[in-house]
Amino acid sequence: MDGRLNQKEQVGVSIILPAFNERNNLKTVVESVIASVACAVNTYEVIIVDDGSNDGTGEVARLLTSLPNVKFFRHEANLGMGEAVKTGIRHAVFPIVMDIPCDNQFNAKDILSFIEKIKVADIVVGYRINKAQGFRRKFFSGFNILLLKVLFGLRLKDPTWVKMCRKQIFDSIGIESKGFFWETEVLVKAKNQGLRIEEVPTTMQPRLSGQSKGNSFFRAVDVLFSMLRLKTAFVFSNFPKR
Repeated sequence: MDGRLNQKEQVGVSIILPAFNERNNLKTVVESVIASVACAVNTYEVIIVDDGSNDGTGEVARLLTSLPNVKFFRHEANLGMGEAVKTGIRHAVFPIVMDIPCDNQFNAKDILSFIEKIKVADIVVGYRINKAQGFRRKFFSGFNILLLKVLFGLRLKDPTWVKMCRKQIFDSIGIESKGFFWETEVLVKAKNQGLRIEEVPTTMQPRLSGQSKGNSFFRAVDVLFSMLRLKTAFVFSNFPKR
């Protein structure tokens, strides 16, 4: 481990946990996040955003607010991951924000690597070094990476994985996506503005309970059309105005 992490960083970090039907995973995720981030920084907060869950996730989240620096916000309806993350960002009080899924697949110990790398970047994107994928998921992931490279010149190993960002960039970027596409939109718009994007390796853990909500043909089609719309918007915005 880098010796510079032996002392706690002075910067404050807001950890955003968007959750949809993650009752059985949430407590473990929150406790592991607190254990890791509390060792890395002096000031932090954990923001749980329940995106209209119907399995009791909200009740678990309310109980977890008894832990230090844990906050809870709820959408009455399922608005999408993008909206859940934006709610977390609006309520975040620290200059660095990080989104972490509530399925326990992100190893919270890797937060330290993000905190170190954000010193020289505007956005830090994790990439999974032990990602276990079936053929369909591997195909969709590779197709997404290829589209980002061809359409936007963005070369990243795992663009839809965990991110740490400087909160101020969201004021200028303006994320519009309500769903999973926010993960791609923020990277494309950041690159378009000349912001610095760095990557760090992470380890992937098995999901404790429930099923993945992002591995579907319909999501892949939605991402494809969203990328094409974003590319079209960039092309027309670059036309000279008369």
